[in-house]
Parts: sequence; C-alpha cells; structure tokens
Amino acid sequence: MKKARQISSITNYMYDIGIALILIFLFPNNGEGQSKDGFYIGVGLTHSSIGGDFDGVSFVAGGGTVEAMPEIEDAFGIKYIVGFQSYIGAIDFNYNRSEHDGNWEGLEMSTVFETYNLDLKGLLLRDYYSARPFLAIGFGINRLTVEDGSTDGFFVADATFEGYALRIGGGVELSLHDQVSIDVMGLYRWDRYDKVEGLVEGDLPDNIDSHGATYSAEVKFIF
Repeated sequence: MKKARQISSITNYMYDIGIALILIFLFPNNGEGQSKDGFYIGVGLTHSSIGGDFDGVSFVAGGGTVEAMPEIEDAFGIKYIVGFQSYIGAIDFNYNRSEHDGNWEGLEMSTVFETYNLDLKGLLLRDYYSARPFLAIGFGINRLTVEDGSTDGFFVADATFEGYALRIGGGVELSLHDQVSIDVMGLYRWDRYDKVEGLVEGDLPDNIDSHGATYSAEVKFIF
C-alpha cells in the first residue's frame, strides 16, 4: 500500500508540473524584461510534504532509547537562496525551513524540517519567452527534529534525524526586470536518514526512507 500511495503521489506531482510547463506558451517574449546573467539572492515561500516511514506508528530503538517517527502534516515554510545564473541555467545554494504538526500513537508531536540544498537548473527558450521553463536536479542535507521524540522511559528530549535527499523537478522563471525575476517550481524528494540525535546520538541500524514534494514561489534579485 505504501508503494501504491507513493506512485500515485508522484503521478499527481508530474501532472502538476506538466500543466505548469504547458502554460508558459501563454507568455510570449515582448523583447523586454529579460533577466541578465550574474549572481543573485532570493527569498521564497515553500510548501513541503513528508511521507514514507514517518507513518505515526513506527519508531527507532537502540542504546536504551526510543525515537518516535510521527505522521507529519504538510506545511508552509521559508526559503533563502544565493546563486549564479547564466544564459543556459543556474546553480544555487538554498536553505528551507518549515514547521509541521505531527502525531505519533495519538500523541501530538510538532516537527521542524530543515534542508540545505545545492540545485542545478537548466533554462529553456531563453531567446523566445519571458516566462521560461527549467528542469532542476539537486542534492540536499536534511534535518528533521521531532519535539520530545526521544525517551528512555524516564526522560525525554527532542529527536533529530539527519540524512540526505535527491531532488528532481522543474518550474518556470518569470522575468519582471533585468534584475528581478520570480521562480515557481516543484521538486520531488527522495530522503534517507542514517543518523539520529536524541538522549543518545549515533548511526541508525536501519536507514529511514522518506519522500515528498516541495513546491516554492520565490523572488530573486540579480546583481
């Protein structure tokens, strides 16, 4: 059932991206407002989902402690970006942070999801459209902190799962000015966590697999 749900979510995600890419043809280039090449900074709004092994009943046990893996609700967050753009694409480093509600065995457990990412974007149709599609692939370092998620039966502490992610997706860049543009994008993530820090710290005996989509809308200023 988990695999069926994952395939369904990926299919819906790819459908949304396909519709977004088709819509770019409604925005022909008028010859003005093309973004220039150069370094940029930006800020954006994100919406992230977290699934997979975080199902609200699973847990990690070892070293005398138990770390809970709550079911995590989707949530909005913030994104900060720095990068460089050329006529063929862009490379950027970005930090995403979102706060989620969660539930484990009937207990409410809030969760903070943080990612440090390196994303590569391939820009298309640069010479013909002000709204240009792009494909994106990236690699991320993840931290997922579950409030009071670690216990030894007597004491509790936050449980922080650490791992990495592969990110694939695409979107559209809308040029408003030669120094200002808006990116609307979606990335599907395959996350894997191999370390945990709670009352004790160490490698996980079995990796935790997670997955989900992150959508974002961001404003960039190009120097």
